[in-house]
Amino acid sequence: MDASGLLADEWNYLGEGNRNLVVAHREGKEVLKFLKFPVNAAHGNKMLGALPAVLDSTIMYTGSIMAPLLGKNFVHAGEVVSVPRSFARSLAVQIESARPESRHDSRLDEWSGLAVRLPNLTRLQSGTTLPTPAPPTPTQHGPSPATRGQQLTPSPPPPPPPPSEIPTFCIEIKPKCGFLPGATSVVNPLKRRVCRYCMQQYLKVANGKCRQVSDYCPLDLYSGDGSRMSFAIRSLMKNSQNNFRVFKNGTLIFGCRDEQECPCDLGALAHHLRPLFPPPPAPGAAHAEAAAPARRHQRRRRQRRAETERAVGGLVGLIVHALLSPLGGPGGVDVVGGGGAGGPPPSPDLPGQPVRTQQGARVQRR
Repeated sequence: MDASGLLADEWNYLGEGNRNLVVAHREGKEVLKFLKFPVNAAHGNKMLGALPAVLDSTIMYTGSIMAPLLGKNFVHAGEVVSVPRSFARSLAVQIESARPESRHDSRLDEWSGLAVRLPNLTRLQSGTTLPTPAPPTPTQHGPSPATRGQQLTPSPPPPPPPPSEIPTFCIEIKPKCGFLPGATSVVNPLKRRVCRYCMQQYLKVANGKCRQVSDYCPLDLYSGDGSRMSFAIRSLMKNSQNNFRVFKNGTLIFGCRDEQECPCDLGALAHHLRPLFPPPPAPGAAHAEAAAPARRHQRRRRQRRAETERAVGGLVGLIVHALLSPLGGPGGVDVVGGGGAGGPPPSPDLPGQPVRTQQGARVQRR
Protein backbone atom coordinates (compact mmCIF):
# COMPACT_ATOMS: atom_id res chain seq x y z
CA MET A 1 0.00 0.00 0.00
CA ASP A 2 1.47 3.32 -1.09
CA ALA A 3 0.65 5.70 1.75
CA SER A 4 1.45 8.73 -0.35
CA GLY A 5 -1.33 7.86 -2.80
CA LEU A 6 -4.11 7.23 -0.29
CA LEU A 7 -7.47 8.72 -1.25
CA ALA A 8 -10.23 8.95 1.33
CA ASP A 9 -13.00 8.27 -1.18
CA GLU A 10 -11.51 4.84 -1.92
CA TRP A 11 -12.22 3.63 1.61
CA ASN A 12 -15.48 2.58 3.26
CA TYR A 13 -16.52 2.44 6.88
CA LEU A 14 -16.45 -1.18 8.09
CA GLY A 15 -17.06 -1.04 11.83
CA GLU A 16 -15.82 0.13 15.20
CA GLY A 17 -15.68 -0.70 18.86
CA ASN A 18 -14.94 1.32 21.94
CA ARG A 19 -11.27 1.77 21.09
CA ASN A 20 -10.73 1.26 17.35
CA LEU A 21 -12.36 2.15 14.04
CA VAL A 22 -11.83 0.11 10.87
CA VAL A 23 -12.15 1.16 7.22
CA ALA A 24 -11.84 -1.13 4.20
CA HIS A 25 -10.49 -0.38 0.75
CA ARG A 26 -13.23 -0.59 -1.88
CA GLU A 27 -11.19 -2.56 -4.38
CA GLY A 28 -8.30 -3.97 -2.40
CA LYS A 29 -8.21 -6.66 0.25
CA GLU A 30 -6.92 -4.78 3.24
CA VAL A 31 -8.25 -2.64 6.05
CA LEU A 32 -6.87 0.16 8.18
CA LYS A 33 -7.52 0.22 11.89
CA PHE A 34 -7.35 3.59 13.64
CA LEU A 35 -7.34 4.33 17.32
CA LYS A 36 -10.24 6.44 18.60
CA PHE A 37 -10.28 9.39 20.95
CA PRO A 38 -13.05 11.39 22.61
CA VAL A 39 -14.12 14.39 20.56
CA ASN A 40 -13.08 16.83 23.28
CA ALA A 41 -9.79 15.10 24.13
CA ALA A 42 -6.58 17.12 24.14
CA HIS A 43 -3.89 15.86 21.79
CA GLY A 44 -0.59 17.05 23.17
CA ASN A 45 2.83 16.03 21.96
CA LYS A 46 3.31 13.75 24.96
CA MET A 47 0.20 11.72 24.16
CA LEU A 48 0.97 11.52 20.45
CA GLY A 49 4.52 10.47 21.22
CA ALA A 50 3.25 7.49 23.21
CA LEU A 51 1.00 6.14 20.45
CA PRO A 52 3.68 4.21 18.51
CA ALA A 53 4.52 2.23 21.64
CA VAL A 54 0.82 1.56 22.26
CA LEU A 55 0.31 0.21 18.75
CA ASP A 56 3.52 -1.83 18.85
CA SER A 57 2.59 -3.41 22.17
CA THR A 58 -0.82 -4.41 20.81
CA ILE A 59 0.75 -6.08 17.79
CA MET A 60 3.35 -7.81 19.95
CA TYR A 61 0.63 -9.12 22.27
CA THR A 62 -1.36 -10.45 19.31
CA GLY A 63 1.65 -12.16 17.78
CA SER A 64 3.27 -13.43 20.97
CA ILE A 65 0.23 -14.39 23.05
CA MET A 66 -2.85 -14.83 20.87
CA ALA A 67 -1.16 -16.51 17.89
CA PRO A 68 0.37 -19.38 19.92
CA LEU A 69 -2.93 -19.91 21.73
CA LEU A 70 -5.22 -19.91 18.71
CA GLY A 71 -2.81 -20.92 15.97
CA LYS A 72 -0.72 -18.69 13.73
CA ASN A 73 -2.91 -19.49 10.72
CA PHE A 74 -5.91 -17.97 12.49
CA VAL A 75 -4.44 -14.74 13.89
CA HIS A 76 -3.34 -11.62 12.03
CA ALA A 77 -1.28 -9.25 14.13
CA GLY A 78 -1.08 -6.53 11.48
CA GLU A 79 1.60 -3.93 10.99
CA VAL A 80 1.88 -0.27 11.87
CA VAL A 81 1.91 2.01 8.82
CA SER A 82 2.27 5.74 8.38
CA VAL A 83 -0.62 7.59 6.76
CA PRO A 84 -0.83 11.27 5.81
CA ARG A 85 -2.69 13.34 8.40
CA SER A 86 -4.62 14.99 5.59
CA PHE A 87 -5.89 11.55 4.54
CA ALA A 88 -7.02 10.76 8.10
CA ARG A 89 -8.85 14.09 8.38
CA SER A 90 -10.61 13.62 5.03
CA LEU A 91 -11.49 10.05 5.95
CA ALA A 92 -13.00 11.13 9.28
CA VAL A 93 -15.30 13.58 7.49
CA GLN A 94 -16.27 11.12 4.77
CA ILE A 95 -17.29 8.22 7.03
CA GLU A 96 -19.05 10.27 9.72
CA SER A 97 -22.50 9.72 8.20
CA ALA A 98 -21.97 5.95 8.09
CA ARG A 99 -21.09 5.71 11.78
CA PRO A 100 -23.72 4.93 14.41
CA GLU A 101 -25.03 8.01 16.15
CA SER A 102 -24.11 6.53 19.52
CA ARG A 103 -20.44 6.57 18.43
CA HIS A 104 -20.30 10.25 17.51
CA ASP A 105 -18.74 11.14 20.86
CA SER A 106 -15.40 9.90 19.53
CA ARG A 107 -13.29 10.38 16.41
CA LEU A 108 -10.62 8.37 14.69
CA ASP A 109 -7.02 9.38 15.24
CA GLU A 110 -6.35 12.27 12.86
CA TRP A 111 -3.20 13.48 14.59
CA SER A 112 -0.56 10.76 14.94
CA GLY A 113 -0.31 9.76 11.26
CA LEU A 114 -0.39 6.07 12.24
CA ALA A 115 -2.73 3.16 11.59
CA VAL A 116 -2.58 -0.64 11.62
CA ARG A 117 -2.86 -2.44 8.30
CA LEU A 118 -4.60 -5.83 8.27
CA PRO A 119 -6.08 -8.17 5.67
CA ASN A 120 -9.77 -7.67 4.97
CA LEU A 121 -11.24 -10.93 6.26
CA THR A 122 -14.67 -10.14 4.83
CA ARG A 123 -13.14 -11.01 1.45
CA LEU A 124 -11.05 -13.96 0.34
CA GLN A 125 -7.42 -13.06 -0.08
CA SER A 126 -5.66 -13.75 -3.38
CA GLY A 127 -4.44 -17.32 -3.59
CA THR A 128 -6.76 -18.49 -0.82
CA THR A 129 -8.10 -22.00 -1.23
CA LEU A 130 -10.85 -23.32 0.95
CA PRO A 131 -11.14 -26.97 1.99
CA THR A 132 -14.47 -28.65 1.46
CA PRO A 133 -15.76 -29.48 4.97
CA ALA A 134 -17.85 -32.54 5.63
CA PRO A 135 -21.48 -31.59 6.21
CA PRO A 136 -22.76 -31.62 9.80
CA THR A 137 -23.92 -35.08 10.76
CA PRO A 138 -27.03 -35.59 12.90
CA THR A 139 -25.19 -37.55 15.60
CA GLN A 140 -26.55 -35.67 18.57
CA HIS A 141 -30.25 -35.70 17.88
CA GLY A 142 -30.36 -38.64 15.45
CA PRO A 143 -32.17 -38.82 12.12
CA SER A 144 -35.68 -37.55 11.79
CA PRO A 145 -38.54 -40.04 12.17
CA ALA A 146 -39.36 -39.67 8.48
CA THR A 147 -35.91 -40.92 7.42
CA ARG A 148 -35.13 -43.33 10.25
CA GLY A 149 -34.37 -46.78 8.87
CA GLN A 150 -34.11 -45.59 5.28
CA GLN A 151 -31.05 -45.64 3.08
CA LEU A 152 -30.35 -42.03 2.12
CA THR A 153 -28.99 -41.55 -1.38
CA PRO A 154 -27.50 -38.08 -1.86
CA SER A 155 -28.31 -36.39 -5.11
CA PRO A 156 -25.33 -35.51 -7.32
CA PRO A 157 -24.00 -32.02 -6.61
CA PRO A 158 -24.57 -29.35 -9.26
CA PRO A 159 -21.57 -28.22 -11.27
CA PRO A 160 -19.61 -25.50 -9.46
CA PRO A 161 -20.14 -21.96 -10.72
CA PRO A 162 -17.25 -19.94 -12.11
CA PRO A 163 -15.01 -18.47 -9.38
CA SER A 164 -16.16 -14.95 -10.22
CA GLU A 165 -19.77 -15.92 -9.43
CA ILE A 166 -19.11 -17.65 -6.11
CA PRO A 167 -20.16 -15.32 -3.27
CA THR A 168 -17.94 -14.96 -0.24
CA PHE A 169 -19.68 -14.99 3.13
CA CYS A 170 -17.93 -13.83 6.29
CA ILE A 171 -19.39 -14.49 9.74
CA GLU A 172 -18.15 -12.12 12.44
CA ILE A 173 -18.75 -13.17 16.04
CA LYS A 174 -17.58 -11.29 19.10
CA PRO A 175 -17.91 -14.08 21.66
CA LYS A 176 -17.09 -11.97 24.72
CA CYS A 177 -15.60 -13.29 27.96
CA GLY A 178 -16.30 -17.03 28.11
CA PHE A 179 -15.30 -18.03 31.63
CA LEU A 180 -16.25 -17.41 35.24
CA PRO A 181 -13.72 -16.02 37.72
CA GLY A 182 -12.31 -18.57 40.11
CA ALA A 183 -10.12 -16.28 42.20
CA THR A 184 -10.76 -16.21 45.92
CA SER A 185 -10.62 -12.42 45.74
CA VAL A 186 -14.08 -12.38 44.11
CA VAL A 187 -16.34 -11.31 46.98
CA ASN A 188 -19.77 -11.37 45.35
CA PRO A 189 -20.84 -15.02 44.92
CA LEU A 190 -23.08 -14.04 42.00
CA LYS A 191 -19.97 -13.44 39.90
CA ARG A 192 -19.05 -17.10 40.31
CA ARG A 193 -22.35 -18.22 38.79
CA VAL A 194 -23.32 -15.57 36.23
CA CYS A 195 -20.88 -14.49 33.54
CA ARG A 196 -19.80 -10.89 33.10
CA TYR A 197 -21.61 -10.48 29.78
CA CYS A 198 -24.98 -11.58 31.17
CA MET A 199 -24.69 -9.21 34.13
CA GLN A 200 -23.67 -6.29 31.94
CA GLN A 201 -26.71 -6.79 29.74
CA TYR A 202 -28.93 -5.36 32.49
CA LEU A 203 -26.58 -2.40 32.94
CA LYS A 204 -26.61 -1.66 29.20
CA VAL A 205 -30.40 -1.70 29.09
CA ALA A 206 -30.60 0.54 32.16
CA ASN A 207 -28.14 3.00 30.59
CA GLY A 208 -29.98 3.01 27.26
CA LYS A 209 -27.11 1.43 25.33
CA CYS A 210 -29.36 -1.36 24.09
CA ARG A 211 -33.09 -1.96 24.14
CA GLN A 212 -33.40 -5.57 25.23
CA VAL A 213 -31.46 -8.06 27.33
CA SER A 214 -29.98 -10.73 25.09
CA ASP A 215 -30.44 -14.45 25.72
CA TYR A 216 -26.90 -15.01 24.46
CA CYS A 217 -24.38 -16.30 26.99
CA PRO A 218 -20.71 -16.89 26.13
CA LEU A 219 -20.71 -19.95 28.37
CA ASP A 220 -23.16 -21.59 25.98
CA LEU A 221 -21.00 -20.84 22.95
CA TYR A 222 -17.86 -22.18 24.66
CA SER A 223 -19.60 -25.22 26.15
CA GLY A 224 -18.75 -27.67 23.38
CA ASP A 225 -22.37 -28.88 23.44
CA GLY A 226 -24.01 -28.60 20.03
CA SER A 227 -27.47 -27.74 21.35
CA ARG A 228 -26.21 -24.99 23.64
CA MET A 229 -23.94 -23.61 20.94
CA SER A 230 -26.83 -23.51 18.48
CA PHE A 231 -28.96 -21.71 21.06
CA ALA A 232 -26.16 -19.18 21.61
CA ILE A 233 -25.79 -18.42 17.90
CA ARG A 234 -29.54 -18.11 17.39
CA SER A 235 -29.67 -15.75 20.37
CA LEU A 236 -26.97 -13.63 18.75
CA MET A 237 -28.97 -13.54 15.54
CA LYS A 238 -32.11 -12.38 17.33
CA ASN A 239 -30.33 -9.69 19.35
CA SER A 240 -26.85 -9.23 17.95
CA GLN A 241 -25.85 -5.92 19.61
CA ASN A 242 -22.83 -5.56 17.34
CA ASN A 243 -21.66 -9.06 18.34
CA PHE A 244 -22.85 -10.97 15.26
CA ARG A 245 -22.58 -9.76 11.67
CA VAL A 246 -22.68 -11.37 8.25
CA PHE A 247 -20.88 -9.98 5.21
CA LYS A 248 -21.38 -11.01 1.59
CA ASN A 249 -18.58 -10.10 -0.78
CA GLY A 250 -17.36 -7.57 1.76
CA THR A 251 -20.74 -5.87 2.24
CA LEU A 252 -22.65 -6.05 5.50
CA ILE A 253 -25.95 -7.88 4.91
CA PHE A 254 -26.95 -8.70 8.50
CA GLY A 255 -26.10 -7.19 11.85
CA CYS A 256 -26.03 -3.90 13.68
CA ARG A 257 -24.03 -0.77 13.34
CA ASP A 258 -25.81 0.76 16.31
CA GLU A 259 -26.76 -1.25 19.40
CA GLN A 260 -29.60 1.13 20.21
CA GLU A 261 -31.25 0.61 16.81
CA CYS A 262 -30.67 -2.99 15.89
CA PRO A 263 -33.30 -4.60 13.63
CA CYS A 264 -32.46 -8.23 12.97
CA ASP A 265 -34.29 -9.25 9.80
CA LEU A 266 -33.78 -12.99 9.54
CA GLY A 267 -35.87 -13.02 6.38
CA ALA A 268 -33.44 -10.67 4.66
CA LEU A 269 -30.52 -12.84 5.77
CA ALA A 270 -32.30 -15.97 4.54
CA HIS A 271 -32.76 -14.33 1.14
CA HIS A 272 -28.99 -14.33 0.69
CA LEU A 273 -28.54 -17.81 2.15
CA ARG A 274 -31.29 -19.68 0.26
CA PRO A 275 -29.06 -20.56 -2.73
CA LEU A 276 -26.73 -22.31 -0.29
CA PHE A 277 -29.52 -24.34 1.31
CA PRO A 278 -32.01 -25.15 -1.49
CA PRO A 279 -35.30 -26.73 -0.42
CA PRO A 280 -36.13 -30.32 -1.36
CA PRO A 281 -38.72 -30.88 -4.09
CA ALA A 282 -42.14 -30.12 -2.66
CA PRO A 283 -44.60 -33.03 -2.95
CA GLY A 284 -47.80 -32.18 -4.73
CA ALA A 285 -46.36 -29.03 -6.28
CA ALA A 286 -48.28 -29.71 -9.48
CA HIS A 287 -51.57 -29.35 -7.61
CA ALA A 288 -50.58 -26.21 -5.69
CA GLU A 289 -51.68 -23.78 -8.37
CA ALA A 290 -55.10 -25.41 -8.58
CA ALA A 291 -55.89 -24.55 -4.94
CA ALA A 292 -58.00 -21.58 -3.94
CA PRO A 293 -56.18 -18.20 -3.78
CA ALA A 294 -56.45 -18.04 0.03
CA ARG A 295 -54.98 -21.50 0.41
CA ARG A 296 -52.20 -20.66 -2.05
CA HIS A 297 -51.36 -17.56 -0.02
CA GLN A 298 -51.24 -19.53 3.22
CA ARG A 299 -49.13 -22.22 1.57
CA ARG A 300 -46.66 -19.65 0.27
CA ARG A 301 -46.38 -18.03 3.68
CA ARG A 302 -45.65 -21.39 5.27
CA GLN A 303 -43.18 -22.13 2.51
CA ARG A 304 -41.35 -18.82 3.06
CA ARG A 305 -41.17 -19.44 6.80
CA ALA A 306 -39.84 -22.94 6.16
CA GLU A 307 -37.25 -21.62 3.71
CA THR A 308 -36.15 -18.96 6.19
CA GLU A 309 -35.78 -21.53 8.95
CA ARG A 310 -33.92 -23.88 6.61
CA ALA A 311 -31.46 -21.19 5.59
CA VAL A 312 -30.93 -19.81 9.10
CA GLY A 313 -30.75 -23.29 10.61
CA GLY A 314 -28.29 -24.33 7.93
CA LEU A 315 -26.03 -21.39 8.74
CA VAL A 316 -26.23 -22.13 12.47
CA GLY A 317 -25.36 -25.77 11.80
CA LEU A 318 -22.36 -24.83 9.68
CA ILE A 319 -21.05 -22.44 12.34
CA VAL A 320 -21.41 -25.02 15.11
CA HIS A 321 -19.81 -27.67 12.91
CA ALA A 322 -16.87 -25.38 12.15
CA LEU A 323 -16.40 -24.48 15.82
CA LEU A 324 -16.46 -28.13 16.89
CA SER A 325 -14.17 -29.34 14.10
CA PRO A 326 -10.68 -30.16 15.41
CA LEU A 327 -8.10 -27.85 13.94
CA GLY A 328 -5.20 -30.03 15.03
CA GLY A 329 -1.52 -29.30 15.29
CA PRO A 330 0.31 -26.99 17.70
CA GLY A 331 -1.72 -23.96 18.51
CA GLY A 332 -4.97 -25.58 17.42
CA VAL A 333 -8.23 -24.96 19.19
CA ASP A 334 -9.83 -27.62 21.37
CA VAL A 335 -13.41 -27.06 22.47
CA VAL A 336 -13.84 -28.58 25.90
CA GLY A 337 -17.35 -29.72 26.72
CA GLY A 338 -19.11 -28.68 29.89
CA GLY A 339 -22.61 -28.50 31.14
CA GLY A 340 -22.66 -31.37 33.60
CA ALA A 341 -24.78 -31.55 36.72
CA GLY A 342 -23.61 -30.59 40.15
CA GLY A 343 -23.03 -26.87 39.68
CA PRO A 344 -23.78 -24.33 42.39
CA PRO A 345 -27.41 -23.38 42.91
CA PRO A 346 -28.77 -20.39 40.98
CA SER A 347 -28.44 -17.03 42.63
CA PRO A 348 -31.66 -15.43 43.96
CA ASP A 349 -30.45 -11.92 43.12
CA LEU A 350 -32.05 -11.68 39.67
CA PRO A 351 -35.66 -12.84 40.08
CA GLY A 352 -37.59 -13.74 36.98
CA GLN A 353 -34.55 -13.91 34.71
CA PRO A 354 -32.67 -16.91 33.28
CA VAL A 355 -29.07 -17.16 34.45
CA ARG A 356 -26.28 -19.64 33.92
CA THR A 357 -24.61 -21.69 36.58
CA GLN A 358 -20.89 -22.39 36.42
CA GLN A 359 -21.58 -25.19 33.94
CA GLY A 360 -23.75 -22.87 31.88
CA ALA A 361 -27.13 -24.52 32.50
CA ARG A 362 -30.08 -22.21 31.98
CA VAL A 363 -32.19 -21.81 35.12
CA GLN A 364 -35.46 -19.89 35.14
CA ARG A 365 -36.10 -17.91 38.29
CA ARG A 366 -39.48 -18.22 39.98
